Amino acid sequence: MRIRLNVAAALIAAATCGAYLLQAQGTPYDLVIRGGHVVDGTGNPWVAADVAIRNGRIAAVGRLPTATAARTIDAAGRIVAPGFIDLHTHSDIALLADGTAQSKVRQGVTLDVMGESTSVAPRDGLPDEGANDGGVSTAGAVRQNWTTFTDYFKRVESQGISINVISHISSEQVRRVVMGYDSRAATPAELERMKALVARSMQEGAWGLVTRFESGGAEHPDEILALAKTVASYAQVIGAAKILGTNDIIRRFSDGYNTKVGERGGNFSAGERQLLTFTRAMVARPRILILDEATSSVDAMTEARIQRALHTLLQGRTSFVVAHRLSTIRNADVVLVLDHGRIVERGTHTQLLAAHGTYARLHKQFVRAGEIN
Repeated sequence: MRIRLNVAAALIAAATCGAYLLQAQGTPYDLVIRGGHVVDGTGNPWVAADVAIRNGRIAAVGRLPTATAARTIDAAGRIVAPGFIDLHTHSDIALLADGTAQSKVRQGVTLDVMGESTSVAPRDGLPDEGANDGGVSTAGAVRQNWTTFTDYFKRVESQGISINVISHISSEQVRRVVMGYDSRAATPAELERMKALVARSMQEGAWGLVTRFESGGAEHPDEILALAKTVASYAQVIGAAKILGTNDIIRRFSDGYNTKVGERGGNFSAGERQLLTFTRAMVARPRILILDEATSSVDAMTEARIQRALHTLLQGRTSFVVAHRLSTIRNADVVLVLDHGRIVERGTHTQLLAAHGTYARLHKQFVRAGEIN
């Protein structure tokens, strides 16, 4: 439900966003972890705090004595920390044999980075290394009958997994697909096919290129440079899309990142077009952003997704945000309230609520309508 405002008001937020401690908003959470020693991973000493989680994301950190949740965990005397990242693993096949990854989880590892001397893909034309000559799985082996990163990730998800995984593309793996175990330099045609496989893998969700040098350096450095340039052409765009949550939107199209947007973005919803616009802005890395009604004409679920993307996009940038939806500007450093073209109030979200003026009245209207908490 949208509200027709009684005043011709536009709310302009001039915000230089930096890191800040998330505060509770008084809304029930899915989970609250209480009384733990929170270590944030920045090197700072631990602090006694509660952690609230909603929709699989950390929603608030701090003293939250009045916060309610569907589930509460008493972490008194225990460390609460971000999951650890294992930067060099060979878990690709092991995770297919046992997705619970007990050896990882019990050490606090929540993210495995795979793809070193070999990677799970590409495997175009390679034999099923977990099967005998008849294509039947051998005792204790895992069939490797996929071709692409997409196929591998789908299989992992279908079998179930308890940790997060990402994978790089191994240059040796790409070379093996194209040239077998031949150690000579690649021909121009072979190099083009290697570059095409790397580009496809990046579109499928690979995080970058990994190579392994013997003593003396790379045997064919020009090949590595050519493949690295291919990755670089995708990395900035794909990296921004993953951060802002648009990677999944893009990958659902058969042409992935090569999809033509079409006239006025007609093949995307209003919310998707907005998120893709944010992705382009993040790639451009502007120092100043001007956003005009960034969350207009979208439903509540899409607005929540856009708000998460905005929180990331505005970090470290001076931003001018024009909005009627107060949820867009509640974290701004300064809010200017305009009524009939004149600035009638100035302050932070908290200060303006305490002033009981125009902003506070608008806030009450949105709360009654269920548009904000």
